[in-house]
Amino acid sequence: MKKLFLLVGLMVCSTVSYASKLNEDISLIEKQTSGRIGVSVWDTQTDKRWDYRGDERFPLMSTFKTLACATMLSDMDSGKLNKNATAKIDERNIVVWSPVMDKLAGQSTRIEHACEAAMLMSDNTAANLVLNEIGGPKAVTQFLRSIGDKATRLDRLEPRLNEAKPGDKRDTTTPNAMVNTLHTLMEDNALSYESRTQLKIWMQDNKVSDSLMRSVLPKGWSIAD
Repeated sequence: MKKLFLLVGLMVCSTVSYASKLNEDISLIEKQTSGRIGVSVWDTQTDKRWDYRGDERFPLMSTFKTLACATMLSDMDSGKLNKNATAKIDERNIVVWSPVMDKLAGQSTRIEHACEAAMLMSDNTAANLVLNEIGGPKAVTQFLRSIGDKATRLDRLEPRLNEAKPGDKRDTTTPNAMVNTLHTLMEDNALSYESRTQLKIWMQDNKVSDSLMRSVLPKGWSIAD
């Protein structure tokens, strides 16, 4: 079965045969939307690659949640963080778009549950809880450096990391860097087998994009975003 690992505009897919047409289509979309699109494709069967603005920086936005949870899983693998670790959800720290944590204000939750909420529902308070437990945004950047990603950086918590001011390198990545990192997390030994499996399940179970990317996938394709 073909597998598609897609993180917003950052893609790893099983074919690059339509590169020329893709260039034209993406350029047209950019003109229509007055936007900038970044794509990176890596056919892992043939090791062929293709990208569009692959080394340009783009805001991470909510895609950082996969990286934060990967960092958490790495900490649990090494014993740095207890697998049953919990944190209290302070009502004062609830931020915008927290559909899961908003209902648990004043209670405690397992950090793994917070990761699940962050990745399945893009819960921002849950993501901040995870970041606080693993050492903050800087810890995510340090983890990424340790697995070979020299471009991606996380600097702030939700919701400030979404400012995305032109030219600001904070909280950004590149399409090529993200594709390489996703491959490292899913296929290499940066995480234990159990942690790789858990991360993939969380990505595949994402509910936010059901009516978007998932609704237009070709038959037989799966997505982990």
